[in-house]
Amino acid sequence: MTSQITSKGQITIPIAIRKALNLKPGDKVHFVNDGDRAILFPARSGFMGLKGILKSGQGDRPLSVSDIREMAKAYVTDPKRLKRRKLL
Repeated sequence: MTSQITSKGQITIPIAIRKALNLKPGDKVHFVNDGDRAILFPARSGFMGLKGILKSGQGDRPLSVSDIREMAKAYVTDPKRLKRRKLL
């Protein structure tokens, strides 16, 4: 999917992405710079808004930074893959 940047620096998030992330008009999103790409995710209010956003799928083992990066990249390329693996 592609989107064009306007002269004001705005983009339209494709509807498939908005639906997958349950984004509604007025919602805020975060962008994370990951080298030569950006990762977009919904902004959650406060620390508790992050509760349960990622599941390790490995019992009680905490997620490492590389686990989180891998999951974010997988979500960007194929969100259904994480749902099938019950990681999201």
